[in-house]
Amino acid sequence: MMKVIAFAVTFTVAIATAQHPFVAPGPGDSRSPCPALNALANHGYLPHSGMDWKAADVIQALKDVYNVDPSFGSVLVWTAVFLNGNPLTQSFSLGEYSGAQVMSKGVGLSHHNRIEHDVSLSRADAFNGDNHSFNITLYEELKSIAATLNGGAFNTDVLSLHRFNRYQASKVNPDFTFGPFQWFLGYGEAALSLNVFGKNNTAAAAAFDSFFVNEQIPDDYIKNPIVQTTKAMLPVVLEIYNKHPVPIQGIGKFPQTLNEFECFVVKTIKEVFPDMAEDLINYVVNNTGLPLPTNCHDHPEL
Repeated sequence: MMKVIAFAVTFTVAIATAQHPFVAPGPGDSRSPCPALNALANHGYLPHSGMDWKAADVIQALKDVYNVDPSFGSVLVWTAVFLNGNPLTQSFSLGEYSGAQVMSKGVGLSHHNRIEHDVSLSRADAFNGDNHSFNITLYEELKSIAATLNGGAFNTDVLSLHRFNRYQASKVNPDFTFGPFQWFLGYGEAALSLNVFGKNNTAAAAAFDSFFVNEQIPDDYIKNPIVQTTKAMLPVVLEIYNKHPVPIQGIGKFPQTLNEFECFVVKTIKEVFPDMAEDLINYVVNNTGLPLPTNCHDHPEL
């Protein structure tokens, strides 16, 4: 029976690879600072051009490939549509756009400080130039930490220390920004990469190399059966952060309990989307399972 199951799993992986082979981006293709989305483009789960991706298609691809819960995926994708894309066409594009293109495509995912942020694991800060292309120097620093701490494999210790080091390096950036929204994106990305490409919060070096360096889904990739929700990611997010905490725009304290985290989410939404806060909070409550409180006076520092 176990041999049958093993064969079925291997066959499923092989079929997925055959149906969606890796094709490197060409001169006219757009890519973003997000290797997860770039990989979906490179394998043809979404248009290879990286342009004019429909929200519904992205939500489905995140579910099909990475097992991201559609409700959680909807929050991520519609944030990209409203901040970086075109709400009228319900779409967004990788890359960055200016001039007349903004009217149809939006500013694109590479536009600084919408979703793209400082202190990336594998991209330079926008102030230093190219904020969207893979940076081999930063990744080699990450791999060096993995070799020292965990025999080359990636875990929460490795990602926590690398994020801490990146934060310290970014402090000399005069435009440095790492507020609540950037914090949530940065640590969420790290947690999701471990959950998707690892097991028990540990990912093999080969998996991360394929994902980060080539932006290619590993040949032996098997979709994690655990659906990726905010509740599945939150413990990993907090574990990565708490091992090497950094100030959040001078706050100096991050919520340690679920209730404090919920207040933190409320604060972030109110700061980033003040005119849409009430509707967005209701949307998060209805689609993520987080029972966001309406009164956070017990945690005024958050």
